[in-house]
Amino acid sequence: MTDRRLVAAAVVIVAVAAVATGLVLGVFDGGPSDDATDGPGPNGSTASDDPTVSFVTGNDDRLQVVGTTKQWIRGESDLPPGTEVEVRVTSTGSEPWARTETVEVNGSGTFGARLNLSPAAATETFQVAVVDAENGTRLANATGVAVANEYASKNPAVALWRSSGSVMRVDAAPNRTILGKTDLPPGTVLEVDLRSTGSSPFLKDFEATVDAEGTFGGTLNFSDVRANSSFNAMVTYAENGTEIVDQPGVVVPPES
Repeated sequence: MTDRRLVAAAVVIVAVAAVATGLVLGVFDGGPSDDATDGPGPNGSTASDDPTVSFVTGNDDRLQVVGTTKQWIRGESDLPPGTEVEVRVTSTGSEPWARTETVEVNGSGTFGARLNLSPAAATETFQVAVVDAENGTRLANATGVAVANEYASKNPAVALWRSSGSVMRVDAAPNRTILGKTDLPPGTVLEVDLRSTGSSPFLKDFEATVDAEGTFGGTLNFSDVRANSSFNAMVTYAENGTEIVDQPGVVVPPES
């Protein structure tokens, strides 16, 4: 179980662990788009302008992660879209290690860093910070702990809709609905991220609930993405943060 704790600075950080299982996505036409100084002290408090931050933590107020090679740390911010932030994870234990990734805030105010946290030993604690990449302002702090991956044995069934081989294809146009099929129970809430780290990086994401037929979906705007841009589509459990699938995709010219 997790609790949402409100502390200072307009950034939400969510830790997401990754395992290889089977769930895939397809692309369909759809409806309206869903896209849309001084650093803080402990737990994200700020000495100057006092923005607000909420962290998703465990019952002990720590960010819980799994020590895997594909660990997600996601966040939300009121920084302008396109702002680059650094997500920094550091451990000063008996075998110190550090990981950093620079990512952009997208149009809906979210961002996500995918990090290799395999050096994290069970029960090891570490520090997570989000920093403005341009001016070095620390936007948020959190303490994390490595926990057991209780979802590693889950293996949802695979269904692939309107893709070419294993590659998703989505038109460079508005109102593109991303649809998936799974045997997860109805009501399961999933987080879907479509992310490119190429010459024109982007992150499109939405939250979806599995329906009675095992489908889920959301509508995104790809009119601002160049044709032939490649991306990765990643799905995680919204509740516990475990990554279910990482599937390649490509943005194609819109159909005439």
